[in-house]
Amino acid sequence: MRSTIAGPALAVILVLPAPAPALAALGYEEAQTAASSARMLERERKSGEAVALVQQKFQECGHAEDARPCRLLLQFTLGGLLERHAALQPTASTQLLNEAATHYRNVLGEAPNHATTLNALARVYQKLGDALRAEALLRQAVDAYPNDGVLGVLLGDFYRAERRLDRALDAYKRAADGDPEVEAPRRRLIELYLDLQPPRLSDLMKVLADLESRFPSVAEFGYRSIIDRSYRTQPSLAETSLLKWVSVLARSRRLMKASLESLPAGWTARPLTDLRRYMEAPGQRHASMWWSERPERSHVLVEVALALGHQRLLERDPSGAAAIWETGVQLAPDFAEYMFGPLRGQHMITLDLLTELASLYFKYPSLDPGDRKFNAVVNRLFQSKGEAYKADDLQAIQRHHTILGTIFAKKKVWTSSHFALNGIFQLENAIGTAERRDQRDGSYQPLPELSAMLAEGKETLGDRAGARRLFLQAAQTYLDTDQLDHTKEALDRASRLTNGQPQQERELRAQLERVLDTRRLIETAPPEALNPSDTRFSFRRDGSHAWLFGARLSALSDSFLARQRFKALADLSEKSSQLGHSAAATDYATEAFKTAVDRVNHLTGATDVVRIQKIRPQATQDRVLDQRPITIDRVRTQTTQQSKSWVVSIPAEPNPTYVGLASDDVLAARIVRELKSDPNVPADAPFAVKQGRVIISDSERSSDLKQSLEKIQGVGAVTVTPKAR
Repeated sequence: MRSTIAGPALAVILVLPAPAPALAALGYEEAQTAASSARMLERERKSGEAVALVQQKFQECGHAEDARPCRLLLQFTLGGLLERHAALQPTASTQLLNEAATHYRNVLGEAPNHATTLNALARVYQKLGDALRAEALLRQAVDAYPNDGVLGVLLGDFYRAERRLDRALDAYKRAADGDPEVEAPRRRLIELYLDLQPPRLSDLMKVLADLESRFPSVAEFGYRSIIDRSYRTQPSLAETSLLKWVSVLARSRRLMKASLESLPAGWTARPLTDLRRYMEAPGQRHASMWWSERPERSHVLVEVALALGHQRLLERDPSGAAAIWETGVQLAPDFAEYMFGPLRGQHMITLDLLTELASLYFKYPSLDPGDRKFNAVVNRLFQSKGEAYKADDLQAIQRHHTILGTIFAKKKVWTSSHFALNGIFQLENAIGTAERRDQRDGSYQPLPELSAMLAEGKETLGDRAGARRLFLQAAQTYLDTDQLDHTKEALDRASRLTNGQPQQERELRAQLERVLDTRRLIETAPPEALNPSDTRFSFRRDGSHAWLFGARLSALSDSFLARQRFKALADLSEKSSQLGHSAAATDYATEAFKTAVDRVNHLTGATDVVRIQKIRPQATQDRVLDQRPITIDRVRTQTTQQSKSWVVSIPAEPNPTYVGLASDDVLAARIVRELKSDPNVPADAPFAVKQGRVIISDSERSSDLKQSLEKIQGVGAVTVTPKAR
């Protein structure tokens, strides 16, 4: 099909990402040249020649798999040429738009979740007056890829343009829930809340509070927007938003005097004028400040003091930082406010300030001759630790021991005349309190840094056996937190303390080294080591990495090995997929998913949550009709739709987070795995899972498939329909 078009058109042709060099890079480079040439011809009002050039090059791409990038790029380019020219040719507009739609659909036939093409095709349908078809296209894409936040944004944008705002809100929320890493759906959600009339400010404040830690720039934008809209008519709301806005900027170390210039020029309320006055001279004590009248305001002001002090250190002004932080200590809320008052449950920013101040005195002794100021800080920490014990607040107790232990460790104070004024006592109690919290809450805190510091203290005091045991513990927990370089360092330090080492510890060290070697090889392996067809392939089930596939390492606990298998197999799947070994990548993802569901109860960081997100599509093989986003909650929730939940420990968060997976995902992954090993069922046997039901299509083999499915654990009645999907 050839279109003969002429006339002016000016646009930038979007191109798909360049493939890996192994994927016919020369053909793709030629396609890029053709697309660029077509753009130049289009600018010269030679659209017919542009289309002819791209069509010719498209035919030269061929039909091989490695020519796919070439085909996708040129099909998309043709769609764009035709769509843009349709706007300049009203009499031929419908024909040209339909041709553009055909090319976009061809792209989606090979890359069904390519967001730019989906957006372009939906736009063409709207131009053709078929908004229902545009909506159906975007909804189908979101249903097929519920964890793709970009696609969810496209659907939300469509509804927003159509003024179907409640549906737009739902789409943005679903996109944010499905993709925990991207900012776009969250920013769109904030914008829409603000555009609603009247704005849903109470709902917006709740959303912003959840965004502060992981998406500070979005929260900052939201709070500043509320100030812009409310400072004249709702001053109390503007003041509340100012507190939140300042807190977000301070915690992300982005608060400066210039930051205040972005606030409304006509706002002269006392909270803002007092803040300007404080920031002009943060090292001086200011009388009668709005910010020191209530504990929740003082809390934020201490966050500001921390940020400004760090800025002075970047400017190589330690005495200026000390002055700011010493003044901040005088303004800081009492610890009782965090234990029993209005700040209960909030992060104890006063502890952060005292910790930084103690570290500053240690690093710059000239600021504190004779350690008088340092000792005053330590005494205040001991006083507040006593209050934490009175309140039986294990989280606060652990944090106090951790801070004091870290301070004494930095000063190399391992022993003292007083039983508690040393790093050994404080670090042992920090680790012991963490274990008590884990037993009470069902959580798991690895804390490798504390074990490593305590090991150093034990080694200094001549307790080689204790140091060796703790270095091995640190190595194990560094593996849990994906810190492979620190793992190697801890193992090396343990290996230097081998005199008198019992056999059990030798085995533990050797097996930890084996796990480390596997994980480091996954990160650094050359392509041939990841190619199952190559004689140099490294990850065989009977080789040195056999523990990945279930081989026992007797010195390591089952729970630890399960966590490491999940991490390593998920990473191996991603690396294999990047190199084009799709079958191996799927096998690894399937095994990683099974391990995570059946054997892992604790995830050790946000990276593990991302791993679950990445392997889920391969493990379930897109068999879940209504796939729900993975739920991430600060409070444990277990619904009837969840079949698996994990406790996630994140170093920056004082309390664990809970992640839940829907039962349909678990069932679909199990069926995919079981059918793969069933010789009576074809590999591409059609089935789907919806709300716990298994659905198959009526065909010649449906009876055999139904019998095989009914043998699988967790499968109830199998529904046979004319069409499975």
